[in-house]
Amino acid sequence: MAQNPNLKMPFAQCWQKLLTLIVQPIINLLQITKPISVANLNTVPVSANTNIISTDATKQLYARNPPCLFRIYVVFQGAGTLTLYRTTSGQAIPELLNAGGQLSANTAYLFDVLVDQGEKIDFQYSAGTVLSKLSVVEKDDVK
Repeated sequence: MAQNPNLKMPFAQCWQKLLTLIVQPIINLLQITKPISVANLNTVPVSANTNIISTDATKQLYARNPPCLFRIYVVFQGAGTLTLYRTTSGQAIPELLNAGGQLSANTAYLFDVLVDQGEKIDFQYSAGTVLSKLSVVEKDDVK
């Protein structure tokens, strides 16, 4: 085996082999992939207690790389309660966000929600108002 001229310190080849065979695969496993934008809505009127994304379950949000986190950023122009609907096996189960407390008007909120294989996600707001911003990003840092 030819000596690499850049590896002149004692045991350099051993350290290089250790890095290549052991440390680098661990670093690769720990690397988190770039977040995926799943939804991005701006200045959209919403009706009270109506799906925000879609009434069609095939068009609701789903994870591309489950299990994962959906990071949800939301701002409404009116106060109300935000409910996430998680559909599995055709049944939509409500989950109150913000511990069921009312969201203040024109205030930004951030939620992290676990999403598994086969789940569809949608949202409803308890008041008719304008949705200033809804951004949902899939993050794969739950693995």
